[in-house]
Amino acid sequence: MYGGATVAVVIPAYNEAGFVGEVIETVPGFVDRVYVVDDCSTDGTWTEIRETLTGLEGSERPGGSLRPIADESPAEGSGPLADGSGSVTNGPDGTEVAAGPAWRDRIVARDARTGTVLPDRIVVALRHRENAGVGGAIKTGYRNAMADDADVDVVAVMNGDGQMDPAILDRIIGPVVRGEADYAKGNRLRHAEYRRQMSTWRMFGNVLLTGLTRIASGYWRMADPQNGYTAISSRALDRVEFESLYEDYGFCNHLLVRLNKQGLRIADVPMRAVYGDETSNIRYASFVPRLSLLLFRSYLGRLLDDGDRGMGSPTAVAQLLGMGLLVGGAALAAGSAFTGAGGTTVATGVFGLFGLASFLTGVAAERRADAGLEVHVEPGDLSGEFDFAASEGATGDERSGIAPTTDESTARED
Repeated sequence: MYGGATVAVVIPAYNEAGFVGEVIETVPGFVDRVYVVDDCSTDGTWTEIRETLTGLEGSERPGGSLRPIADESPAEGSGPLADGSGSVTNGPDGTEVAAGPAWRDRIVARDARTGTVLPDRIVVALRHRENAGVGGAIKTGYRNAMADDADVDVVAVMNGDGQMDPAILDRIIGPVVRGEADYAKGNRLRHAEYRRQMSTWRMFGNVLLTGLTRIASGYWRMADPQNGYTAISSRALDRVEFESLYEDYGFCNHLLVRLNKQGLRIADVPMRAVYGDETSNIRYASFVPRLSLLLFRSYLGRLLDDGDRGMGSPTAVAQLLGMGLLVGGAALAAGSAFTGAGGTTVATGVFGLFGLASFLTGVAAERRADAGLEVHVEPGDLSGEFDFAASEGATGDERSGIAPTTDESTARED
């Protein structure tokens, strides 16, 4: 528990053998629930997850190191099963929508939080029957967190590749716990010092996607939308209909669009870019075109929404009118060039000029109107490097950088 809030962490993993075990071990001690989702890896990821859970201090060992949970019976303290094999009520107007791929294996273990008044935390590991993409794995974690009888307040995501410093998880979830934002995410682009490990190619792609996602989402001051170090409130998860979000690497971008459509606040938390020996599973030749199309469709969907943030908003109407005039001007120019007819130059210019003016006016007005939806977070002291390698003899709390505490603000009430 952190600041009086029950905290869960989702760890999506695909072919992260050599990394995911240390990620699980270094989850900070204030986290109450951990959901590790193996997205049908083809390497030793699931074996490493099992071995890590076996070694957790306090794990129950009736008849073995771990307790496999049958599909029809939830584990005590882990809430009802949410395996994604059926439908869930999460669509518009309470409609049922598909809940994603069923898991193939499910394991529940207990991790003793020694030196604190906090009870053992529950660690749930699930393995998908088929690969669903990073977004699909996160959705499985969200689904199980929302179904947990622990009444989870905040759900964070720490990828299984070891790129996310567990020592700053409190800074990521802080704005959400304090009620300043509904969603918080890391931002590696805010200061040159924080992005010095980012390659030129990564930097170019991230800046490009930042611009495209700003337009699509309406969060015009947000940066680093591909950053997967995030935290979201259970209230926000209830409102964004996460089950129908994109399931591949555009998941975070799509979620930002949904958050804006609901008028929810976000926070960018400055953090350092960290890269090691992990291998990226992104195939840019297919990723960039698919994500660009997703963002364009999401942008139009946001503007055309029948709510007061879509067609009911003058800023959306101005942007749509501007795009329509620009497309009309381009069509006139193309038709003139194709047929060889003259006399359309003035009309093309008028369409283009008024279209651009209308679009930019709509954007500027939207930036002013929604300025309060983006929370400014000052950078912390992130000058030190972090290493997931645990020192010899370190306890779970020492490895995660969390000192034992009995402070009433972080202790769970009986």
